[in-house]
Amino acid sequence: MSPTSFGPRTPLLYFPDNLPEVIRHLSLRAYGSYEKQLLRHVSKSLRSLVDTSKPRLQSISLTWTPEEVWAEFDQQTVVYTGPAPDGWLEEDRKYDDDDAKVIRAPAFENLALEDLKLALENPKLRLDSLRIRGSGIHGGLWIQKIQKILDSLQISVRTLETTPAALPTILPYLKPAPLHTIRIFDAYDDPAGIQNLNLATLLALEQWKQAEKFILSNMFDNGFPMQLAAHFRRFLVEEHELDVQKFERIRDYFSKLANFEYCHINYQKIRDFAGIVKSAGTQKPYSNFVCHYRIPDNPKYFFEFKIPAEKYCIIIEKKERKRPLRRG
Repeated sequence: MSPTSFGPRTPLLYFPDNLPEVIRHLSLRAYGSYEKQLLRHVSKSLRSLVDTSKPRLQSISLTWTPEEVWAEFDQQTVVYTGPAPDGWLEEDRKYDDDDAKVIRAPAFENLALEDLKLALENPKLRLDSLRIRGSGIHGGLWIQKIQKILDSLQISVRTLETTPAALPTILPYLKPAPLHTIRIFDAYDDPAGIQNLNLATLLALEQWKQAEKFILSNMFDNGFPMQLAAHFRRFLVEEHELDVQKFERIRDYFSKLANFEYCHINYQKIRDFAGIVKSAGTQKPYSNFVCHYRIPDNPKYFFEFKIPAEKYCIIIEKKERKRPLRRG
């Protein structure tokens, strides 16, 4: 199925039939009760649209590039981009999602922000996931534009996924209590993001201090100041490649955290599997995948490593000793 394409947003009281359903619902929120009643008399489809409840979105994702903005409202993908060149056939462009809807307009960025704002303004919104990231080619302009639409909002989100540079901008507009997990992406598309990260501002935010789980996508020991994450209890570390040296740095970092409970390491490629197993401590008898590691200067706790070779993952769990080791 080729993607559907249509032009910019149309005037008041006119909704194109090929507008993505989720966007039709979101746009409807801009109208008052009187306008909604007028819409009910335009067509059967608009009557149904007005009479149905607002969509209960569980996840929103916005990926910003110079050429287009990718948005996902639950399972509906919408691509905002500029006008098609002469002779362009929409089916010539291949998208990962065959059902993606394409919105073409000169001010496509503004349309994407408008739809995002409509979605986030719903006071009953309870998102499982909010993902916002952008290209460093914009030099941080996308973060400034996001901040403008977030102004005065307080959003309920369980998981925030974004780039390091955007953390101090987005976090203040999220309700602290529901926020459980924060994920940061690698900085290949935002190389100046970590250097410009305002550490003091981030540390002072209740949203940062109260979150319990931290996910690093190719960011551990890769520029992000890990001392900022010392309060998190649970971690997910995603790495393209894992070797003994990086494994030991991860192990040693967690061994110094008082609140640490659990970490799941995902990797795509591993070097020196036997060396990593050796660095994980003593293998338990009758087990090829479980090792116990004595945490330096900590007689009360130890690390249990589960290292199944075929699973492309390593699990670290902090456990209490039944009998604490005696010092000296």
